[in-house]
Amino acid sequence: SKDKVDGIEKGDISGYLGQVHSVVFFPESLRFVKGGPSLRRAVFDRAVASESPGHLIDSRNYNRLLLERNRILKQGGDSDMMETWDRRLVDAAARITVRRHRYLRSLRQLLNILSKNMGVESALGIDYRTDGFGGNKENWGETLGKTPPDKQELVAREALLERAERTRADESRRGTTLWGPHLDDFDVLWGDKRAKDIASQGEQRLIMIILVGAVAESYSQATGEGPIILFDDLSSELDEEKRGVVVNYLKSLRSQVFVTTTEKPSKGGETLEAKIYHVESGKFTAL
Repeated sequence: SKDKVDGIEKGDISGYLGQVHSVVFFPESLRFVKGGPSLRRAVFDRAVASESPGHLIDSRNYNRLLLERNRILKQGGDSDMMETWDRRLVDAAARITVRRHRYLRSLRQLLNILSKNMGVESALGIDYRTDGFGGNKENWGETLGKTPPDKQELVAREALLERAERTRADESRRGTTLWGPHLDDFDVLWGDKRAKDIASQGEQRLIMIILVGAVAESYSQATGEGPIILFDDLSSELDEEKRGVVVNYLKSLRSQVFVTTTEKPSKGGETLEAKIYHVESGKFTAL
């Protein structure tokens, strides 16, 4: 049977966007900082799509076009056919790129505010980067930030077309697409250095707590509704004082928050003002 919203079947996942939105933190989320770029792309694309459902449609279309373009490349890459597929792929790629940039630009303001509210000394920053030429990383944020909003998609489109032209010989040799948002990354900065190079486990956890809060607040501002925040394993790598700061921080969010922890989050005089349950062997007991 198909899932329903208010008794009405939704034939596609895009029909569920805007119905109930959740922001999730779990221990594996720490891979966001030091892991590969695919997880970072997935996290941000999901956040963008929650506020702009058209992003999901463009992402699906882009992936379909990308698979077909790679198939053509593996078969030798007929020039006329490649030109047609390049235009279609670039159109979707430009929209994806601009939406990512705009979302991240607004999110940075929330990251700064929430970092200060938590008393974090190191500034948390995120740069949106794409593979440039000659092994360099182009900062899409700087490139598009200098461009008027109504021209950003055009600028992104021209840059992508140029990249497609410059990589054409390598693509023919390797049989795969060497440009586009499926190769982009997000540099997480802790202070003035990359977090993946210097952040401890505890600092990575703080980074993700701030990011989860910023994404939740961004959604609240965009839709007028707070998302559900699911927060697993609060206590790991955080001392009692910092846990108290995080609890107060979670209380300040305009969201329904579910937290799991191995210790009561009321130590240090903090009043959680929440229902607390003890879970053991699959049984819930109210405390």
